[in-house]
Formats: sequence, structure tokens, C-alpha cells
Amino acid sequence: MNYLFDQYVFDTFKLDSVDGRMDAIRSRIQPLFHHYAQQVTDQLADHHLPNLPIHVAKHLRRKVHPAKNTWVAIGGDKRGYKKYPHFQLGINPDYVFIVLAIIENPINEKNIARAFRQNLSQFERLPNDLIIIPDHTQLPYIQQSEADFNKLFDRLENIKKAEFMLGRLAKVGESVLENQASTSQWIQETISDVLPFFELAINSPRAK
Repeated sequence: MNYLFDQYVFDTFKLDSVDGRMDAIRSRIQPLFHHYAQQVTDQLADHHLPNLPIHVAKHLRRKVHPAKNTWVAIGGDKRGYKKYPHFQLGINPDYVFIVLAIIENPINEKNIARAFRQNLSQFERLPNDLIIIPDHTQLPYIQQSEADFNKLFDRLENIKKAEFMLGRLAKVGESVLENQASTSQWIQETISDVLPFFELAINSPRAK
């Protein structure tokens, strides 16, 4: 099987029925998720982060409206991932993304935000092609070079529904999605770039 995020995969989101789109997600997209997520777990194991679980989104609550996007998460525990910092590989009608995700009011969110703010200069030195997604339910994103990190971290600390996703995205037809080797390299390079902040998040002092 060719594990490519090509036009056929993106066309999944043109299917209007709940069952039709879900069937396509399972057959077209989830095999790619399993393939690349396993590569990510292997990469993280080399950085002394072994046995991080893989969680493929199931969309079990989708009964009326088809899924607008889908993803696989790497991290958390066997029960779930949303309450922990984790990595996400996902796709929506516009792009594929690979990010460090702090979403849905995770455990220790305030201290994570403070730890990020204390290391502001590290974020500002990141490659300019990284992006920030401030809301995992929406498509808009911010280029790293245009981001006000201090404002983003203040929001993460003080607003319960605030989120922070840092990584890269690629649109259909971009060179990084042309073959498996380039896609793997793109994902692995992104993981390497955001890994220090994942470690910062999981090692931030626990709230008392």
C-alpha cells in the first residue's frame, strides 16, 4: 500500500453522508495514521519516551453531520490523550497537520502555559515555516513568524477553553506529500522541532 496523503484521500471530505465519509476515513485515512503514528512512536522511543499510546479518532458521536476532520493522537495514557500534552497527525479538507497539541483544558494547563512563557525565546527562534493552530475545531492558523507568543500563553493560562497547537501543515500537492519518504521526513523533522516543548510541558511542575 502507498501511504500518501493525495487527492483521493482529501476527497474523503467531499462525501456528504455520515456513513460514506466514515467508511472512507477508515479505508483511506486511518491506514496512513497507523503507518506514520508508528514511525512517530519509534522516533520518540529513541528520545527516551517509550510506549506512548496511539489513539485513532473514532467519531462515535457522529450520527447526523459527517466528521469535518480526523486525526490520530500519540501520547497520554491507555484511556485517552486530551487531558495531556500529546502529538497529533490529522487531516481536514484544507491540509494535513502534525503538531504538539495542548487542547481541551488539559491537566496542569496553567503551569504548562507559565513554563512556555518562561522559555519564550525558544519559541521565537523556531523555524518560520511552523504554524500555530489556536482552536483544534477550526481551520485558521497563525504563522510562527507572526505569532505573539506572550499573548498566546497568557490566553492559555487564563482562558479555560484556550488551546495551543504547534507544528507544520501541508496542503494537497505540496512536495512533502508527494511520496512516503518525504512525508516521513517532514513529520519526523516537525516532531524534532516541537519535542523540546512537549518535554517542557510534561515536566512542568504539577499544580498543588
